[in-house]
Parts: sequence; structure tokens; C-alpha cells
Amino acid sequence: MATFDHVTVALPPPTEKAERITGTGDGLRATYFDAASGKLTSRIDPMVDFDWDVGSPAEGIGSDRFSARWEGFLEPQFDELYAIHILSDDGARLWLDDQPLSMDGRTTRRNK
Repeated sequence: MATFDHVTVALPPPTEKAERITGTGDGLRATYFDAASGKLTSRIDPMVDFDWDVGSPAEGIGSDRFSARWEGFLEPQFDELYAIHILSDDGARLWLDDQPLSMDGRTTRRNK
């Protein structure tokens, strides 16, 4: 069991063997918005695991004052408990099943 930001996560009871699930998608649809120019660009990101530091997320998008949005469906590889982590330097919001889970680093309680 672990607690972080007033959210407690515990592993479910062990099962015989986790069933592997094969995904059918290519990734999540990413839309990047440059706040300075107003330019939008979209692509499919097969994985959301970026460290832009001082770099740009996409051609035509500045290295600062941009936002990124990923939309799609998550298909876990195994039938087990997963954790989603967000690290950002300018704030982030996480929504899952049309419910806010985290707003600017603060977790919200989920009733499902």
C-alpha cells in the first residue's frame, strides 16, 4: 500500500496469472497549441512519455507557452492495477472517463 497526495493505492489480491491484453490502436491523438502564434498541429503519439526541457514538442510549436492534449482510449497490457503519473513544470490536468482526476497537480476524489 502507498499513499501520495492523500491518495492511497493498494494492490489487489494476487490472482493466478494476469491476462495479457493486446491493444488495437496506434496511440493517442495529440494536439499541440502554440499560445504565441495560435498555431495548432496534430499527430498520433504511440506513447506519452516526453521530456521537452527547453525543446519544442512539434515543428512550428514554440518551446515555451504551448499546451498539449492527448485524446483516445487506454488499453492496459495486463488485467491488473495501473498508476498514471504526471510531471509538469507549468501545471497539468488529467481527465479519465470524462472525470477530472488531477487539476494543476492536485488530486481529486473519484467515486467510481
